[in-house]
Amino acid sequence: MDPFTLAFTSGYLGNLGATLTGNILSEASRRIKRAISGEEIEQAFNRCIQTGIVAVAQSAVSQEPEKTELLKDILDRFFQNPDVGGELSEILNGREPDREQLNRLFKEAGYDPKTLPGIQFDLAINAFAAAFLSAATLEQPTGKTGSSVTLTAVAMSSPASS
Repeated sequence: MDPFTLAFTSGYLGNLGATLTGNILSEASRRIKRAISGEEIEQAFNRCIQTGIVAVAQSAVSQEPEKTELLKDILDRFFQNPDVGGELSEILNGREPDREQLNRLFKEAGYDPKTLPGIQFDLAINAFAAAFLSAATLEQPTGKTGSSVTLTAVAMSSPASS
């Protein structure tokens, strides 16, 4: 793992993941909220979200390695925005998030194409979705037998898994 991703993940990934998880679940459908209820399944879901966040961070840093501090600040603001959680919750409902809206929110978080010309935002969002869905299919929370089935079902209903 590169130094930025290591610092990013050890520094505040847990809090950032919890914030994004809460924002996503607040916008998810009732069916999804019921499926992702209970401490163990919520923790498993949070780990999947964190996997997606790390994938975005790694994608962004590989594109702009000399701008890691700026990227960290932008990603922090981006993922803490409740509107981002709302858009990413679309993945749980089997729909694509509105990429134009996510791109606008990324710019609001401080992204400037002139300052960070190497960032390909669509690749970063694809990395999030792929990492999240991959983690959801592999996640095996203990205790509640249906939990891994639930996360796998969520992953398989997503358009990115087709």
